Amino acid sequence: MLYFASMPVAQPANIFIHLFVTNNNSINFVKPCNYKVIEYNNKPVGIKYTDKTPYVVETEEKFNSNFRAVDWTKNTDFLTKMLEKYNPKSLWYASFYPRQLEVVKSALENVITIAFNYNKKDYSFIKRKCLELGYTDNIPASVNVSADIEINLIDLYNKEKTYKMFNELNAVIDNDAWDLYNKITE
Repeated sequence: MLYFASMPVAQPANIFIHLFVTNNNSINFVKPCNYKVIEYNNKPVGIKYTDKTPYVVETEEKFNSNFRAVDWTKNTDFLTKMLEKYNPKSLWYASFYPRQLEVVKSALENVITIAFNYNKKDYSFIKRKCLELGYTDNIPASVNVSADIEINLIDLYNKEKTYKMFNELNAVIDNDAWDLYNKITE
């Protein structure tokens, strides 16, 4: 199974990847990169991915680009090969470009698309989180992408909504990951 996400503002959404992909005991994912905790004013505020795993390295070497910047328009055959190579495990891919969800979903079977959205009223909070996490690139005023699973990015900073979301996704998250999540979202 391929889980493919639209992440125009990636850094605040990395906590979702940490919980859903790295520490989810109900879906057998190929694990993504290792991570380090990002601190702001001596307080943990998020995670940043570091040491890349083989499937991330393979992708970046193939396309000579950032893992999330690949244009999949004429390259979905690569995703098919990666799914075959790592079968029966699931893979996580994401893109900075929302249009890529449509491209991948229409070209492949067994794809679940995920979109991280937020509206204009949440922009100042999202921008502050991005800056705390060292992300200063173009931060859109709002993001609204259709997907199989649509997540309001700001909900990742609400513990009750996050616990409920993962319960609805039937995700079994280990306690260490929840401990880190709780520290980051205090």
